[in-house]
Amino acid sequence: MRYWERRGLLRPPIRTRANYRAYDEGSVTRIRFIRAAQDVGFTLQDIRTVLEALDGNRASCGRIRPVVVERLADVNARLRELRRLRGVLTDLARVCAEAGDDDPCPSVERIASSTARAPVLKP
Repeated sequence: MRYWERRGLLRPPIRTRANYRAYDEGSVTRIRFIRAAQDVGFTLQDIRTVLEALDGNRASCGRIRPVVVERLADVNARLRELRRLRGVLTDLARVCAEAGDDDPCPSVERIASSTARAPVLKP
């Protein structure tokens, strides 16, 4: 939470006499939002954008939608890359299964020679 304070996402809380941090209900709500936003893949900059909109009572869909759409595009790109990697690893596993246990591993040879390529698999 101190990190979020330094990044300007969270206001520093009041301190008790014992110098403990005391978060009010608004701060607790904000902390929960930050954590939930991180859980769905929002970056700190995304969260800052949304919080600024919330703070200014301007959290309309028109302001928030671009943040969500950009994060969705990132997730889709990562999924495409993961599918491509799954294809590569599936191919390498198949090649390994076809080789004898005492034979040189063709997967290692393919990786070393950078021929371990697979097309992007469609969902």
